[in-house]
Amino acid sequence: MNTIPHFDISRQHQKLKPSLDEAYDRVLSKSWFVLGEEVKAFEKEFGEYLGVKHCIGCGNGTDALELALKAAGLKTGDEVVVPANTWVSVAESVINVGASPVFADALPGEYTIDPASVQRCISKATKAIIVVHQYGQPAHVNELLEIRDAYKLVLIEDCAHAHGAVYQGKNAGTIGDFGCFSFYPTKNLGCLGDGGAVVTNNDEFGAIVRLVGNHGQHTRNVHKVAGRNSRLHELQAAFLRSKLPMLDRWNIRRRFIATHYMHGLDRSMYRLPSMGDPDYAVFHQYVIQTDDRENLIRHLDRGGVGAAVHYPALINEIFPYQSFRTDPEGLLVGSSEKSSILSLPMFPELTDDEVQKVIHTLNNFRG
Repeated sequence: MNTIPHFDISRQHQKLKPSLDEAYDRVLSKSWFVLGEEVKAFEKEFGEYLGVKHCIGCGNGTDALELALKAAGLKTGDEVVVPANTWVSVAESVINVGASPVFADALPGEYTIDPASVQRCISKATKAIIVVHQYGQPAHVNELLEIRDAYKLVLIEDCAHAHGAVYQGKNAGTIGDFGCFSFYPTKNLGCLGDGGAVVTNNDEFGAIVRLVGNHGQHTRNVHKVAGRNSRLHELQAAFLRSKLPMLDRWNIRRRFIATHYMHGLDRSMYRLPSMGDPDYAVFHQYVIQTDDRENLIRHLDRGGVGAAVHYPALINEIFPYQSFRTDPEGLLVGSSEKSSILSLPMFPELTDDEVQKVIHTLNNFRG
């Protein structure tokens, strides 16, 4: 077993156990588990943290994307430009509202969507763009806003990796028309199960998201639209309220670890991520590139260091998504990087000695 895991949520929960126990007892004592005071309080607190007008809790991050797409009016025949080098939920959510994903390429070494590739993917059917702040690195949103405005599109930020990330003075999720968050346990801000949220500064969009996510009900038993059931659980909201005050501290620690990796790893052996200002990234993952990934993984395992691959295939290569359009010039960057990327241990509870061991083990690799 790896002595330094790629990720270990148990360390965080051990430290937070009194607060998590109190949150559990608080919900249990009230015996109100859906759309209660905890959800309302978390929506208010997370919205204030981000500086956004509307925060609506939902079942998970994929639901958040689907609710945003529904609120934006996406339908059959529409197209949405999405990154190819990320988790399948960006394409899954588009298909689930009846639209079609179009896959764009990434910027070399940054892993975020390439605005020039997005531009090449635009057609008469394009209605929206989903941008992922991949690995906690803010994408080039201003260039995407220009494309959005030029073609009268909707811009949706997938912030599953980017809780607390900042782009040019604005929190990730507050720049486009919607911000969609996942609170899966491995995220920078994670609950103890599934959870998600949609944020927006648009009053109409916020009202539609809240309506659709609660069976289309305006008030109890008054259904204005055909909705669905996607609601943040009271217990998960209570856990998130316990964790939210720690988020900035955790992100500072992630940046500290990333800085040590950047300065300590042998750049003649590894290609390190091309970041903008690291003070604004939140390093959900720290991803390097190597020309000998499988042997490196075995070397790390023998040295007691965990690692992971995010993600081993482009979405358009996965069976359900192979029939959809891609950048007409190809996905050259994503196709090149998918076989070399490797995620190093990255979580706030890593000790300084563990970080140094990771660096030492990597630098001692001889292939």
